[in-house]
Amino acid sequence: KCGICGKMFKKKSHVRNHLRTHTGERPFPCPDCSKPFNSPANLARHRLTHTGERPYRCGDCGKAFTQSSTLRQHRLVHAQHFPYRCQECGVRFHRPYRLLMHRYHHTGEYPYKCRDECKKLFSTETSLQVHRRIHTGERPYPCPDCGKAFRQSTHLKDHRRLHTGERPFACEVCGKAFAISMRLAEHRRIHTGERPYSCPDCGKSYRSFSNLWKHRKTH
Repeated sequence: KCGICGKMFKKKSHVRNHLRTHTGERPFPCPDCSKPFNSPANLARHRLTHTGERPYRCGDCGKAFTQSSTLRQHRLVHAQHFPYRCQECGVRFHRPYRLLMHRYHHTGEYPYKCRDECKKLFSTETSLQVHRRIHTGERPYPCPDCGKAFRQSTHLKDHRRLHTGERPFACEVCGKAFAISMRLAEHRRIHTGERPYSCPDCGKSYRSFSNLWKHRKTH
């Protein structure tokens, strides 16, 4: 168990590696480029970038990767893992309800309406409930460290990492760590070259849906 944040681990060695995310210690330098890492495992993954070894190959397109986890991430872009395709913009989803929520952006069908002064529309009831806290001023999730309060529990969870210094989402390729998992997912695409969001008008592709959405406004 980590004595700083309370996170549990199966092995003492994992606790030691985790503690370095709090202290910032990186005692394992790469002999090729001197870049330091907080664990031998992260150093070993990094060294593959120098050797050029890519032992994990995609059976669908033949693209090779240094780590099996990166290959798993890559394979998600293939259509069989995202069988539900938006006919408007081409973005694919792995579950039908995700596609349904996405289509509201195109159709303008937002069944949940804020009945306060702004009359804003939302695609889900949960989104409406969170939005209404803007009007009521409700912030039911206070930080026990500094007292700052948040409208959503996920925002509080992300905020608390500012106090602990924890960055639990580490890139397997370069070792860069992130406080939020979504930032890691976007970062990984720098290494894999994945640009799964393509513009149906000009074919230009992007690493994130938000960048695609901004681009489409230019057409």
